[in-house]
Amino acid sequence: MLDARALLDPGDRIALIGDEAILIPQLNDSGVSDWPEFIDVYPASERIAMNESPIDAIRTKPDSSLVVMVGLHAAGKIDACVSAGNTGAFAAASSVAMRRLKGVQRVGIAIVVPTLHGPVVVCDVGASVSCRPKHLHQYAIMASVFAERVTRVSHPRVGILSVGEEDSKGTDVVKDARKLLKADSSLNFVGNIESRDLFRGACDVLVCDGFVGNVVLKLIEGLGESILTDVVQNIKAENNPDAEALAIKAVKTTQTKYDFNDYGGAPLLGIEGICMITHGASNARGITNAIRQAKAFSQYQVNDRIKSLLGR
Repeated sequence: MLDARALLDPGDRIALIGDEAILIPQLNDSGVSDWPEFIDVYPASERIAMNESPIDAIRTKPDSSLVVMVGLHAAGKIDACVSAGNTGAFAAASSVAMRRLKGVQRVGIAIVVPTLHGPVVVCDVGASVSCRPKHLHQYAIMASVFAERVTRVSHPRVGILSVGEEDSKGTDVVKDARKLLKADSSLNFVGNIESRDLFRGACDVLVCDGFVGNVVLKLIEGLGESILTDVVQNIKAENNPDAEALAIKAVKTTQTKYDFNDYGGAPLLGIEGICMITHGASNARGITNAIRQAKAFSQYQVNDRIKSLLGR
């Protein structure tokens, strides 16, 4: 968070919400003696754990840092929220405290998946586990705006996740959503996308319901970690120090290419505000990039563009 100072324009400040007895001593010990010049600390006496029920947590812990932060945003005291905490609680608190954008029926979480062919925005990855065709259509619109304006992909190609490329493949919801996407002239729709093509440059935006999207996200994380670990173990088993050194160097290079910290946060699309969800394991670079994304979200007027398209 302290590293994000370089991103601030004149008049910008960072709001840090939490237990003052913990935060202020840490800030004082950070070596950044002038932190009060760009950081405001807001007190919050409670915290929501990762394993707590989202709805129960926001109801029973109104003074948690997460709920206080969302309340400050809803009241106009801060311009954006960034959270590495309980994703469900953050999404629920944001939905309760702030209205959905006009015309939006379901909010969606969009992640940026790095690939050799460029970033792919996947939406939804957990906000709504059951969707109707219209919801998937709106996800495509919102994610396309985010891809174009924040990840800077010109006229992003939109695909819908299915079990085959043919129009006849997929659930009834997927097939009906496909018709809506194909009929929308504002979208650069390229058809059904199979999951194996996510990393092959088949599209720039991939639409799915939150259940499927979350499974895809967790599979990517687990499979990537497993493969890289296996490669290193196999090289070590050869007892060749030179080969081992080269392998570890190559693995670290690959990890850097696919590091989620490079893209920072996943926006909660469809909210009348700016809410960035970061990975619980985010490092300083990840938090800094999430703040960078929040500023870009505001600068490029993502919500205004979404409302314009949905209001047609």
